[in-house]
Amino acid sequence: MYKCLIYLLIILLNFFYLSVFIINEGYVGIHICNNNYKTKDIITIYKPGLYFKIPFLNTIKILHTGLLNTNFEIGKFVLNSKKDLIIKGYIIWKIIDFKKYISATNGNLIQTEIILKKKFSEKLQFELDKLNIENIFNNDDEFSIKNLLNCNYNTIKNLKKNFISQLIFQNNNKIIINNLADIGISIIDVRIKNVLLSKEILKSIFDRINYEKKYIIYNQENQAKEIAEKIKCKIKHKNIILINNI
Repeated sequence: MYKCLIYLLIILLNFFYLSVFIINEGYVGIHICNNNYKTKDIITIYKPGLYFKIPFLNTIKILHTGLLNTNFEIGKFVLNSKKDLIIKGYIIWKIIDFKKYISATNGNLIQTEIILKKKFSEKLQFELDKLNIENIFNNDDEFSIKNLLNCNYNTIKNLKKNFISQLIFQNNNKIIINNLADIGISIIDVRIKNVLLSKEILKSIFDRINYEKKYIIYNQENQAKEIAEKIKCKIKHKNIILINNI
């Protein structure tokens, strides 16, 4: 008899445990009917608090309401100069329509990140297709004699990272991506952490640096020769005057 009561108590406690769910601050709960993630089958959106459900019949999907961060690394971008580029960064986004988001992604964060990376990759490739990186480096004022004269490898890495970021991502490194409202999310910001150029493009930059340095040295040598010739002429002129006065 006591064993039966103990078993019954355990079953009731398990049933109670499965019937209670808590939504923490910064999250919402989505009540989905029959595990069907279509918009019409989403019954209720729960705000933070303590709630009850029928075990095994009601499915509650927990979603974050704040900002989410997705890191990405996109490589092998073919520029119109046929060079490769690797870009590392992160996307900040948030869910703005929970029903649409659940319907489009099943609330799956990995699936959402795949969609974001695909959208971002397409936009980035579109922007890069407009550029000829080597020509820009060879003609832009930022890569002028003044800026390149004292550059070393680390300096040029930071220089080209900042330059490309400003070039492609205007307005504080932000890139304009169409609002993904159709899947219930909004892009808050996209930031670039690093831009890695191919060896060919880096070689082109360093060749430019070497050329600029040689150009400066050549000009300085010519100026020194001109000054030396002027001094020689003055000395000869003074010597002639002295000889004539003897």
